[in-house]
Amino acid sequence: MKSSQDKNLGAGQPCARFSLRLRRALCAGKLRGIRYMERTRPVTPSEPTTKPLPGWFWTIVIGRRPRFTLVRIVILVVVCVAVFKFVLLPIQIDGPSMLPTYRQKGVNFVNQLAYRNHGPQRGDVVAIRFAGPSIMLMKRVVGLPGETISSTAP
Repeated sequence: MKSSQDKNLGAGQPCARFSLRLRRALCAGKLRGIRYMERTRPVTPSEPTTKPLPGWFWTIVIGRRPRFTLVRIVILVVVCVAVFKFVLLPIQIDGPSMLPTYRQKGVNFVNQLAYRNHGPQRGDVVAIRFAGPSIMLMKRVVGLPGETISSTAP
């Protein structure tokens, strides 16, 4: 005859049923040796040992491993500072001289390492410091050194 505890335990919980049977056998005096039961009995914690999952917002913003996310953010900031300080130079276009290729008030980035190994070619767009470090002109190369350029009015 099954008790109400046996009915509540389903087939999906074999450890709980096994420990209940062991407890009943010990109480009935059929088993001797409490040490044996303590070693083999599965430990059922009263509180769950796993941490509750963070909310969806926390998971999207920080991730499931905050320390790893912090390391990634620090690496990203260091790389961005190095790239924008030594490689790319932002320039805002002011004036219609580069239309239709570059629009007015648009921001473009100039690669400062582009001409370390070779000089500019015909058709390249270059940035020229005009007056001080803050004013830059962006122009297209139409003639190379040693060439003569002439223009005629239509």
